Amino acid sequence: MHHNYTQSVSKEKIERLNDLHKSLKSNDVNHGNPKLRTSVITALDKYENKDVFDLIYELGLQANKDAYQFHVNHISHCQFTLYDEKQKGHYDWHMDFRGFSETVKNKTRKITVIVQLSDPSEYEGGELQLKYSKYNKQEKEDMMQQGSVITFPCWLEHRVTPVTKGHRKSLIGWIEGNTWQ
Repeated sequence: MHHNYTQSVSKEKIERLNDLHKSLKSNDVNHGNPKLRTSVITALDKYENKDVFDLIYELGLQANKDAYQFHVNHISHCQFTLYDEKQKGHYDWHMDFRGFSETVKNKTRKITVIVQLSDPSEYEGGELQLKYSKYNKQEKEDMMQQGSVITFPCWLEHRVTPVTKGHRKSLIGWIEGNTWQ
């Protein structure tokens, strides 16, 4: 159900993404229910950060070719997400197929793309778990490697367990297509 690319984003790109994240002010909203989610989100502007959107879109298209074969043709949102030990950052079980609001009429989120920005030595906890997915210890470690890309269908339930030490950063985007037929 999920498709991973271990350390497929270069260290140089990861450094540039981390620098970009540091340079931006969070535009987070109140998530309303801290039992469901505590994280800090920085949504990216599609025009000011075209290179980031292009990266996520290319990764999503590759995953679609390799694993899903969905009809996709658009990228909606990209955001940095920070889970921090101070807030016991986490996100309980949820699906991504609904989002802020659909950006283009008749487009539906189909693929979630996550780029791991933190080195696994920088945090404890913060494990991405995909419901009904079976992955072995090596796959689990691979998913945590800085520069790794994890993709899955947006309707797959997933969560991030509480960060107990340090902080976990990721870049997330969603690939869309026409409404399911």
